[in-house]
Amino acid sequence: MIDTIIQSIIVFLFGIVVARFLYDILLRFLKEGIGIEEYLKKKRLEDAIFGMDISMAIAYIISIYIFLYYARESLKILGMFYSYLDTILNYYPLFIYTFILTIFSLFISEIARRFVIKSKIPFSDEEGLIAKYVSFFVIFYLGLEVIGIKLEILSYTIKLIIASILFAFSLAFGIGYGLAISERLKGRR
Repeated sequence: MIDTIIQSIIVFLFGIVVARFLYDILLRFLKEGIGIEEYLKKKRLEDAIFGMDISMAIAYIISIYIFLYYARESLKILGMFYSYLDTILNYYPLFIYTFILTIFSLFISEIARRFVIKSKIPFSDEEGLIAKYVSFFVIFYLGLEVIGIKLEILSYTIKLIIASILFAFSLAFGIGYGLAISERLKGRR
């Protein structure tokens, strides 16, 4: 019994060391080797991800996966509670896909915001932000559907919101054009 506890502790500590070592190497590789932050600053896209250090986030997510793997193996040696970590590790790739999808959606939505602001039609920053969040939501939602996450309740909610917005716009345009036409007709008399 003491041998299995010692083996479990050794595996657990080894997992901590490997996860920390991998974190340091990945962080250094992503920051200095690839230069993700420098590229984002050069393209002025660091605001798209709200100033998050993406290299640190990627290194952290991968090192947590390694740590959880060794923690599961440590618990497996003891023969207890490892099924919970099995479940977490089975869903972890889905979490990574969702993280990548979120970052990708944020970049594309920032590009959409800039496109709207710099278009020939004079839009303000508020319209650009609307374009950003709508494009983010659409890309993220479609990406989650592709990954395999069922979002039926969210889909009905989105349809209701879109219908409400369309109704509000049609009502506003109808009232606005009605008032404009009545003003023109008054001016002709």
